[in-house]
Amino acid sequence: MKTKYIKVSTADRLPDESDYFNTDDGWVQFNIHDKKFWLEGVYEVHPKYWLEEVNDYEDEMMELLTELTEAIEFESIIIKENIDNDGWENFGGRLYDKAKNLLTKIKES
Repeated sequence: MKTKYIKVSTADRLPDESDYFNTDDGWVQFNIHDKKFWLEGVYEVHPKYWLEEVNDYEDEMMELLTELTEAIEFESIIIKENIDNDGWENFGGRLYDKAKNLLTKIKES
Protein backbone atom coordinates (compact mmCIF):
# COMPACT_ATOMS: atom_id res chain seq x y z
CA MET A 1 0.00 0.00 0.00
CA LYS A 2 1.19 3.48 -0.81
CA THR A 3 1.75 5.96 1.97
CA LYS A 4 1.95 9.72 2.21
CA TYR A 5 2.89 12.25 4.87
CA ILE A 6 0.55 14.72 6.50
CA LYS A 7 1.42 17.76 8.61
CA VAL A 8 0.40 17.42 12.25
CA SER A 9 0.52 20.48 14.46
CA THR A 10 2.38 19.86 17.71
CA ALA A 11 -0.30 21.96 19.41
CA ASP A 12 -2.92 19.41 18.26
CA ARG A 13 -1.11 16.12 18.81
CA LEU A 14 2.29 14.67 19.58
CA PRO A 15 3.65 11.39 18.15
CA ASP A 16 2.54 8.13 19.81
CA GLU A 17 6.04 6.67 20.02
CA SER A 18 9.68 7.60 20.40
CA ASP A 19 11.33 7.95 17.00
CA TYR A 20 12.90 10.42 14.60
CA PHE A 21 10.45 12.70 12.81
CA ASN A 22 10.72 15.22 10.01
CA THR A 23 9.63 18.60 11.39
CA ASP A 24 9.90 22.27 10.49
CA ASP A 25 13.14 22.14 12.55
CA GLY A 26 14.49 19.25 10.41
CA TRP A 27 14.85 15.63 11.49
CA VAL A 28 14.60 15.51 15.28
CA GLN A 29 14.04 12.83 17.87
CA PHE A 30 10.82 12.67 19.88
CA ASN A 31 11.01 11.16 23.36
CA ILE A 32 7.71 9.64 24.43
CA HIS A 33 8.70 9.70 28.12
CA ASP A 34 9.29 13.43 28.49
CA LYS A 35 7.04 14.34 25.50
CA LYS A 36 9.75 16.57 24.00
CA PHE A 37 11.58 16.86 20.70
CA TRP A 38 15.38 16.73 20.81
CA LEU A 39 18.01 17.68 18.24
CA GLU A 40 20.96 15.27 18.35
CA GLY A 41 19.66 14.04 21.72
CA VAL A 42 21.04 17.16 23.44
CA TYR A 43 19.16 20.29 22.40
CA GLU A 44 15.46 20.63 23.10
CA VAL A 45 13.57 22.05 20.11
CA HIS A 46 9.98 23.20 19.73
CA PRO A 47 8.76 22.46 16.20
CA LYS A 48 5.39 23.79 15.06
CA TYR A 49 4.57 20.59 13.15
CA TRP A 50 5.79 17.08 12.43
CA LEU A 51 5.10 14.78 9.48
CA GLU A 52 3.10 11.61 10.09
CA GLU A 53 3.14 8.70 7.63
CA VAL A 54 -0.39 7.54 6.78
CA ASN A 55 -1.94 5.19 4.23
CA ASP A 56 -2.74 6.79 0.88
CA TYR A 57 -6.07 5.60 -0.51
CA GLU A 58 -6.01 7.83 -3.60
CA ASP A 59 -5.63 4.93 -6.07
CA GLU A 60 -8.48 2.98 -4.48
CA MET A 61 -10.71 6.08 -4.47
CA MET A 62 -9.96 6.79 -8.13
CA GLU A 63 -10.68 3.17 -9.08
CA LEU A 64 -13.98 3.16 -7.19
CA LEU A 65 -15.08 6.52 -8.61
CA THR A 66 -14.18 5.37 -12.13
CA GLU A 67 -16.19 2.17 -11.69
CA LEU A 68 -19.08 4.15 -10.21
CA THR A 69 -19.22 6.65 -13.07
CA GLU A 70 -18.97 3.84 -15.65
CA ALA A 71 -21.79 1.93 -13.93
CA ILE A 72 -23.98 5.05 -13.82
CA GLU A 73 -23.30 5.73 -17.51
CA PHE A 74 -24.24 2.13 -18.38
CA GLU A 75 -27.32 2.02 -16.16
CA SER A 76 -28.52 5.44 -17.28
CA ILE A 77 -29.64 3.98 -20.60
CA ILE A 78 -31.94 1.51 -18.83
CA ILE A 79 -33.05 3.92 -16.12
CA LYS A 80 -33.87 6.74 -18.55
CA GLU A 81 -36.24 4.42 -20.40
CA ASN A 82 -38.21 3.75 -17.21
CA ILE A 83 -38.33 7.19 -15.55
CA ASP A 84 -38.72 10.69 -16.88
CA ASN A 85 -35.77 13.04 -17.32
CA ASP A 86 -36.51 14.92 -14.10
CA GLY A 87 -36.46 11.64 -12.21
CA TRP A 88 -33.09 10.74 -13.72
CA GLU A 89 -31.60 14.10 -12.82
CA ASN A 90 -32.73 13.64 -9.22
CA PHE A 91 -31.67 10.00 -9.00
CA GLY A 92 -28.44 9.41 -10.89
CA GLY A 93 -27.50 12.72 -12.40
CA ARG A 94 -26.44 14.37 -9.15
CA LEU A 95 -24.54 11.29 -7.98
CA TYR A 96 -22.79 10.99 -11.32
CA ASP A 97 -21.87 14.69 -11.35
CA LYS A 98 -20.48 14.56 -7.81
CA ALA A 99 -18.41 11.44 -8.54
CA LYS A 100 -17.10 12.86 -11.82
CA ASN A 101 -16.17 16.20 -10.17
CA LEU A 102 -14.35 14.46 -7.32
CA LEU A 103 -12.49 12.20 -9.75
CA THR A 104 -11.39 15.27 -11.73
CA LYS A 105 -10.18 17.02 -8.55
CA ILE A 106 -8.15 13.97 -7.50
CA LYS A 107 -6.54 13.68 -10.95
CA GLU A 108 -5.65 17.40 -10.96
CA SER A 109 -4.03 17.40 -7.51
